[in-house]
Amino acid sequence: MPNDRKDDTNKQLYFSGIANLKTPENITPKKVIGFRRYSPLKYKDRVDYSVKYMEDNYPQYTDRLKENIGTLKIRKLPNKKNLDRNGYYNPRTNTIFLYEDEPLEHELLHMASSIVVYTFRPHKNEYCGFMDYILGTGINEGFTQYLAESWFGTDKTYQSQVDVTKKIIYIIGFDRMLSLYFTRGLKDLYEELRKYDYLDEYKTVSELIRNMDYINIPNCTSKDKYLLSIYDNIVYFYAGKLYNEVQDGKNMEQALLDFDSFINSLFTPGSELTIDETRFIDFESFKNDLLIKTESIKKVLSKQLRIDKKTLIKKQV
Repeated sequence: MPNDRKDDTNKQLYFSGIANLKTPENITPKKVIGFRRYSPLKYKDRVDYSVKYMEDNYPQYTDRLKENIGTLKIRKLPNKKNLDRNGYYNPRTNTIFLYEDEPLEHELLHMASSIVVYTFRPHKNEYCGFMDYILGTGINEGFTQYLAESWFGTDKTYQSQVDVTKKIIYIIGFDRMLSLYFTRGLKDLYEELRKYDYLDEYKTVSELIRNMDYINIPNCTSKDKYLLSIYDNIVYFYAGKLYNEVQDGKNMEQALLDFDSFINSLFTPGSELTIDETRFIDFESFKNDLLIKTESIKKVLSKQLRIDKKTLIKKQV
């Protein structure tokens, strides 16, 4: 994870409005000075493999990688000092700190998606994937780990965040998600999810990102409560996706069947979208509460679709 130096108390002040975020634009990459000799040298092969993989498969997203790799430093630390993480990346010094060897590729992805913009507010100028200072840490760790597992086969960590990330990818698409990640797109992710906020409940996007940040806090209390709110938002956005598809010509009844299929997949073992019940304190209570919420979401979706259909018929007459 990046060393964002966040204070948990900041979370209470946190979300006056993510829509006001500003993303760095028109930043010219520095001249690449070439790959350095990593310290310790034992990491060189893994770093070189990761760099080559990204350059070969996703060259359009390697601007930050090429800029940062030339001065990257890797430091192995002797012990974890009671920290609930195995490593972190400091974008200010362009240094990966490792307590264990395993998270190297995860931290390399942070490096490849990071930029420090020097402004008159030095404490608010770090961008790392979906993270903007203290905002977006949960979705950033979730998608970073999703890539680390998919691309490099790393051990599984941040699984609650990864679990949610998979559902967001299902809604907006992997290519779009990847593009936003490598262009420091937290604000654009907000706008992307707003496309599925078909009832204009602006708070839902902010709630999703905020609650993902909460579950990213080590030893988070009330984690089940936050996950229930997160999945409530996910189901709402999927309903919005179906609503948009109906506006584009999809059969209304088919959309409602697709909604049921999506909900079933969340609780079907072996499904790509299955919610991992091991991440909950009381999964049965979570499941029952979510099913109640999904039934309500479906009724609202069905009602809105029928209202729109009647309105369209009247206009045609």
